[in-house]
Amino acid sequence: MKIAICDDEEQIREVLKEKISKYCFTNNIELNLQTFENGEEFLQSDFQDIEVLFLDVDMPGIDGLETAKAIREKNQDMLIIFLTAYSEFVFESFKVDAFRYLVKPVPDQEMTETLDAIRDKLCAPEENLSFQFQNEMYSIRYSDIIYIEGMRDKIWIYCKDSTYRWRGTLKNLNEMIKDKGFFQVHRSYIINMNKIQKYNSKTVVMEGDHKVPISKYRLDDFKEEYIQLVASVKSEEYYVNMMIAWYMATALAKQWDAAIPYIQERRLSEWVHRKSIQKAVESYRITPEQKDYLKGLR
Repeated sequence: MKIAICDDEEQIREVLKEKISKYCFTNNIELNLQTFENGEEFLQSDFQDIEVLFLDVDMPGIDGLETAKAIREKNQDMLIIFLTAYSEFVFESFKVDAFRYLVKPVPDQEMTETLDAIRDKLCAPEENLSFQFQNEMYSIRYSDIIYIEGMRDKIWIYCKDSTYRWRGTLKNLNEMIKDKGFFQVHRSYIINMNKIQKYNSKTVVMEGDHKVPISKYRLDDFKEEYIQLVASVKSEEYYVNMMIAWYMATALAKQWDAAIPYIQERRLSEWVHRKSIQKAVESYRITPEQKDYLKGLR
């Protein structure tokens, strides 16, 4: 496992180095570990092979967020774990697809859980979509696909840096990949739910600012799928959990039938469950009858 630590405090670097080395030794993981004092030093290195980066946010010169943005221009796969003494940067970390966000000093248990998650992520077999087109065989990672467009028996698969052609029907392809995190939002489009940046009643904006239309006949199903995606997020971060609670409260106001099972069946963490109810009860868009019902589910 190739890991780098980038932090301007020597003591932090040494503590992390010791914890990571001990974890890898205990779990029989081959380790290649490098340390850097600042963002400039890291960006000037040959960082393309680094698999995991523990990156301090508040550093002199180029800070951690700017360093991460520069990394993402060249490397989309590196797992970035932000380190900071403050938690208000958590929203910014989403913009560079951070893997984790740790507040210093990092407790031993949280560090172990983070390293467990890294190991599971790196060691899990990557699932691919394999197909043949014009006598050529292709294999694309599902995680690389942003969206898919189909017209009759012609299919275009859009990834960050490449577009692939395939001959077949969108209906058949959807059956193959719908349990891989994909959803058909329109008769001509399938999207990767993990690549969504934002959406409204007519359009989904995907990674790379690609705009995909939503069929009005599929909008309700899409919203239900998106609720499921949000509800599946598990975090110990206050701000992340608050975002989930706000979203669920909004979903209760706009999509009561789709959202209420998550409250009735207590599918959310206890804190998010209670906070979702609190925010929903405070909303003027929730009826008095619905508010009384929610209060009974606290």
